[in-house]
Amino acid sequence: MTKSHYISFLTYVTSEKLQIVKLYPEGNATCRFRFQGRGYLYCYCNRHGLMMKQVR
Repeated sequence: MTKSHYISFLTYVTSEKLQIVKLYPEGNATCRFRFQGRGYLYCYCNRHGLMMKQVR
């Protein structure tokens, strides 16, 4: 991650929960989520925009 290209946040969304991790350009793009059931993982890149992936 650099100041010109970085992931701003990661979010895991289910029908019952929302988990958000804010990331900063100076740090590493690592985090942990407790996956419980089917949900969606979102990440926002300052260059590529919002991306989504279905989990399980």
